[in-house]
Amino acid sequence: NKELPVIQPERAIPAVTNDKPNNAPSAIVLSQAEFPGGKTKLANYLKRNLVYPETGLDEGKEGTTVIRINVDKNGNVKASEIVNSMGKEFDREIMKVVSRMPKWNPATQNCESVESSVSFKVEFRYDNKVPQRK
Repeated sequence: NKELPVIQPERAIPAVTNDKPNNAPSAIVLSQAEFPGGKTKLANYLKRNLVYPETGLDEGKEGTTVIRINVDKNGNVKASEIVNSMGKEFDREIMKVVSRMPKWNPATQNCESVESSVSFKVEFRYDNKVPQRK
C-alpha cells in the first residue's frame, strides 16, 4: 500500500495595502482565503493528488516543503512560490497540483473580496515502508 503524503496547513498571511504614509496598513483582512471546505478538505485534496516523486522514493527522502499562494478576489490561485524546498522533483509535483486547485473562498475586507496570500506545509513521509508508485 502506498503511504500518502501527510499534509499540514501552516498559516495564513493577510494581504494589506500600504498606500498610507510610513507604510502603515490601510486595511486589515477580516477573513482569510480558504480552500473550499477548510483545512481538512485542503489536506484531503493534496493527499489524493500528490504523487511521491520517484527520486524521493528511491532515496528514501522525507521532509517538509512550504508553499505560498496568492488567491485573487475571485478565488483563483494566481501565483505560487516555494518558500522552503525539499528539491526540484518535490517542488514540481506540488506546483503541478496547486495549479489544478479549484477556486478558493477569497479573503474579505470590509465585506468585499480581496486578494491575499496563504502559506501551508506539505510534509512527505512514510512509516518504515517503501511506498509503491502509482
